[in-house]
Amino acid sequence: MENSQIALLDEPAHILLVEDDHDDVLLIKRAFGSILENFVLTVAENGQKGLDHLHSENSEQKFDIVILDINMPVMDGYQFLERLRADERSSKVPVVVLTTTNNKAQLDKAYELGANTVIQKDKFFELAPEVAQVLIDYWYRLAHIPDRQS
Repeated sequence: MENSQIALLDEPAHILLVEDDHDDVLLIKRAFGSILENFVLTVAENGQKGLDHLHSENSEQKFDIVILDINMPVMDGYQFLERLRADERSSKVPVVVLTTTNNKAQLDKAYELGANTVIQKDKFFELAPEVAQVLIDYWYRLAHIPDRQS
């Protein structure tokens, strides 16, 4: 994207990506990297590993937002959302769901379980840098992220 605005943040953006598809991870990383200079993307390949990152006693790492897939092995995105929202350590972390489903009931279920927004992957990947820019502008320039230092 030639005319993209590179987002400059005082503190690095700490994003947890819970995604099991390696190709999707690379595309998401590339999309955010094209518009954000100062970010740390941690990848977990299933919901359980994502929760482990969020709830690790040994980690100083705080995540600003979670980008979450729904269909994953071990623990899917719905189970992840239920456990995330039930735990006071992570109940306020914003969650952006990226999913391949176009089933209205499944999309609505993500909201019912506490997702802040749900985006279908085909729509995200069609305009990935632009969508990443919108997410960064919203979460890091406009919205208040709970527990973020800056």
